[in-house]
Amino acid sequence: MQRIELPECPTCGNTVELFCKETRWAGTAQIRCVGHHHIGMGYSPGGEQGARAELFRRWQELTELETQGKNNG
Repeated sequence: MQRIELPECPTCGNTVELFCKETRWAGTAQIRCVGHHHIGMGYSPGGEQGARAELFRRWQELTELETQGKNNG
């Protein structure tokens, strides 16, 4: 299994946590930094890899918005 390089929180710089849980009928995935940011989503069975990719894309967008906010203010 390939090791995943987790991104850092744009607020505190800590490495974020990634959780995925799949049941027979559906799955949930979330990426978060405790106390700062949280992004979650549901997915259909067998869709964990796609959900992870989407979460990383959304996290990148969040990081870019946070960075722009810091630079502008």
